[in-house]
Amino acid sequence: MSKKHENNVTLDAADFQIVNYVPNSLVITSGQDGDQPASITHKAPKWLLSINCGRKSSSQVASQWVKDTGGAKNSYAPDGGGSPPPSELNFFYAVDVTTYSGAKTRLYLGQGNHGLTNNWWVGGQDVVAIDNKAVLAVGSGDSREDFSLSGNHETIVFKKS
Repeated sequence: MSKKHENNVTLDAADFQIVNYVPNSLVITSGQDGDQPASITHKAPKWLLSINCGRKSSSQVASQWVKDTGGAKNSYAPDGGGSPPPSELNFFYAVDVTTYSGAKTRLYLGQGNHGLTNNWWVGGQDVVAIDNKAVLAVGSGDSREDFSLSGNHETIVFKKS
């Protein structure tokens, strides 16, 4: 049995109305344990997501991340990752997001390693990352919303463009 740790990530997202954990979405390195679902606490404008699980990294988890998020250009880490997809991750899980305008998207949140810290990745079909910059583009037509992404090793900021 692996040692579990509390793993927290903050989404600084004033325009997110609903953030829900996708049941059974945790992908974790073989031999590691994890408790589902992630807990989600909203203290506007921030969302704190916490999950207890092991932290051993693997390329298998990163490979599944690339498949689930939609490809190499659909991943971003504000600290220690930029825009190429991760080569190793400890784990990841999915959340469904609804903005106040009603636009919906599925985001993937993954934890990797950078230097002496664990860093967080965000990905999904609506995340576009090029040259260490990323945008989340959700909805279409008049209800389309674009968010520039930034942050640090424990917070991902979604700023409406």
